[in-house]
Amino acid sequence: MTFTPFLRSVFIGFAAAICFAGGAAAQGLPPAVEADRLLQLGSAEMAKGEKGDAAAWAKAAAALKGAEATGVRMPDNFGYHYGRALHAVGQHQASHERLERYLRTFGTKGKYYSEALAQYTSVQNALAEGRVAAEKQAVVDRGWRWVRSTWVHAGDEGTDCYKATRRVKNQSSSAREIDCDCNVTENDHPAYRGSLLTICKIRWQGNTVLDKASSFYVDRDYSTRRQDFESFKSSEE
Repeated sequence: MTFTPFLRSVFIGFAAAICFAGGAAAQGLPPAVEADRLLQLGSAEMAKGEKGDAAAWAKAAAALKGAEATGVRMPDNFGYHYGRALHAVGQHQASHERLERYLRTFGTKGKYYSEALAQYTSVQNALAEGRVAAEKQAVVDRGWRWVRSTWVHAGDEGTDCYKATRRVKNQSSSAREIDCDCNVTENDHPAYRGSLLTICKIRWQGNTVLDKASSFYVDRDYSTRRQDFESFKSSEE
């Protein structure tokens, strides 16, 4: 195709316009404008959160985080609002830092002084409750023990471990990570030769705190009769 000077100038101008538009799209909004947009979004989402929309608080916190990330100077009350949003989504330590900074910076002259104090107290209570919960969980975590058990039953009980696992769960309601291996073998006891035994080896975890147990040691014979002999033994590793 041959371009006349006029068409060539039109084409060049059109191409330049496309390049300019593409560059502008790639650059996005200027930081100050983007910050305002995100602050407006954060404000709108917080309003929804105050009306009971719990999911809106996470959107508000994300918007305020994005606004700050633009590098534009934030409004004086930004720390209070961001701290409030962080508290609402359970980020209590970050909320505590924001609210404390706001109170230290603006003191009694801050526009949201009373509200910030109330939020600060609420955050401190949440942090204290979290510490108590963490301490309780730490006690529980220390209570886990690895246990090895052996279940023996007269006859061919199969290899599905159902009965052996049931004995473990009877011993420990907290039992988890149960790994069981059952085999059927001939009874080598002189008095019972010719009969079969099902022997299951089980490795599992139990929690002494949750089960209120001092240990998981067990040595019990449920029956000593040849036809329905059953024993169950456990010891900690």
